[in-house]
Amino acid sequence: DAVNRRVHRIPVPSSVASLKEMLRNNLPPEVLDRMVEWFDRHLEDLPFGHGVFAHAKDTSALADIFNGTVRPLLSDPLGRVHEAYEAAYESFPYRHAQSSEETIGGDQDAKLSETEGLPSIDRSA
Repeated sequence: DAVNRRVHRIPVPSSVASLKEMLRNNLPPEVLDRMVEWFDRHLEDLPFGHGVFAHAKDTSALADIFNGTVRPLLSDPLGRVHEAYEAAYESFPYRHAQSSEETIGGDQDAKLSETEGLPSIDRSA
């Protein structure tokens, strides 16, 4: 409460139109349409605005944003989704899309398995 009393707040309302404009050159039309539909349906309930999705370039980025930003905002510290946000959480269209973190991890595992059994190079000289 003490911090909240000392912070000057400037309201910046969430906007479906702003989300659409922000992402129209970044996402394929069918992906953009699904995101806009989801955001519009849950706009009044979400504890964040359209800016959360500012850097979305594809469904992988949307999965990363969901896992790294959206899910924590919809959950308590133990990871349980707040009741007020369950519908938004469950219906997020790209929550099961493969994230870039999964892709990167998979690539590293593949590279490691490719180098198994190869002699190492001594670079100490």
